[in-house]
Amino acid sequence: MKKGKILLIDDDIAFLTITEKILGYAGYRVDTDSDPADAIERADLGDFDLIITDLVMPQIDGIEVIKSILARHPHKKILVLTGNATIETAVEAMKQGAYTYIEKPVESDRLLRKIEEVFYFENHSEEEALLIDDSEIYVGESPEIAKVLKMAEKIARVESGTLILGESGTGKEVIASLIHKNSNRRNGPFIKINCAAIPESLFESELFGFVRGAFTGAIKDTKGKMELARGGTLFLDEIGDLTLLAQTKILRAIQEKEIYRIGGEASVEIDFRLICATNKDLRKLVEEEKFREDLYYRINVATIHLPPLRERGEDIDGFIEYYRTEFAKKFEKQIPVFSKEVMDCLQNYCWPGNIRELKNVIERIYIFGEVNKEVTLLDLPAEILNNDHSSLSRNENNMQYKDAKYEFEKNYIEKMLIKNNWNVSKTAEEIGLSRRNLHEKINQFQLNRGGFNDSGR
Repeated sequence: MKKGKILLIDDDIAFLTITEKILGYAGYRVDTDSDPADAIERADLGDFDLIITDLVMPQIDGIEVIKSILARHPHKKILVLTGNATIETAVEAMKQGAYTYIEKPVESDRLLRKIEEVFYFENHSEEEALLIDDSEIYVGESPEIAKVLKMAEKIARVESGTLILGESGTGKEVIASLIHKNSNRRNGPFIKINCAAIPESLFESELFGFVRGAFTGAIKDTKGKMELARGGTLFLDEIGDLTLLAQTKILRAIQEKEIYRIGGEASVEIDFRLICATNKDLRKLVEEEKFREDLYYRINVATIHLPPLRERGEDIDGFIEYYRTEFAKKFEKQIPVFSKEVMDCLQNYCWPGNIRELKNVIERIYIFGEVNKEVTLLDLPAEILNNDHSSLSRNENNMQYKDAKYEFEKNYIEKMLIKNNWNVSKTAEEIGLSRRNLHEKINQFQLNRGGFNDSGR
């Protein structure tokens, strides 16, 4: 059965001969070319479904081959071959438009599996949406998150090292899970590790496992997370928190594709897709010699930057409604009415803890809130009410000065009234206004919330 047409470019004649036979036996139609300059100029270049090229060749650099081919055929799929010493060049190849890469020495089964991935996803529509089960997850609908999902969709099709960057609470694990669910490893396990939460003394046993008797308490052979992830995806969260020694051990494992359990003598083959995430600047850590440069390039072929919630304001309302529904079911409690002031406050808050903080706030409301009773500002945490960043709306960049001034003054007075339990006299004294002026402001801003305790009159 013919599966597609492949052009193989490499200056190693022996490699071309052997690989052509392997791919031919697998059902592919294969042409070879040992001269990259000749390959670039081939008249039938557009007829190939996939081009496989070495990166290091004496005549023409592999990067130039990629640039030249994609200049004429911008949608052509290119798989690059790279040695361990040229992983940095592989990263550059991906940036120039290469579809994916595989390391030398090339094992036949790995090469065939990689090619099958390319053709599998090539036969699926480019316009297919990322598989998101709305009953399990909400990711937002803002333009910022739409870009992230589009990148995740493309990354899911290949197995290149993936690094997800973003502040704590932005949903890095969610995106990693989506990539896994949309990859050809979707039927395998999704194993996650929070690198920041594992004590250094337990790191090796957690990742590599151990054999019975390896140490006190090792009463049976136990698989590590790397072994458990076989056939699926391993997600290393907060990888920037690892020690240099731990980084070295991870690098060796993913290079050799094998591990040794603690106390074990036999090697264990590992086979997983690796996705990493961090809220730290790894490039800076590399410069400070706190993160291995070779590991950095291993995990950072494809990068996704997750924007903080404050930069995707259009999604805040959706998250509020999503978590309201979730916690109404969880606590079997209906709290149908959030006051306008509460919604405005939640929508305008800067959310330094991002989605995780918003989720915690909504959960708190459902824990302490009363059934069928309106949620008011008094039900919100003090840090939200007193945070300066919430004084203006998230559309403040488009505000006229007079509108910004109005919003600030309204929110300031409202927060001070809440702080003083709506005692007008006490609030007026604290902020330096007369009671009469404060009453005028309350009427102006329509802050008639539940009556006032004006004990000073």
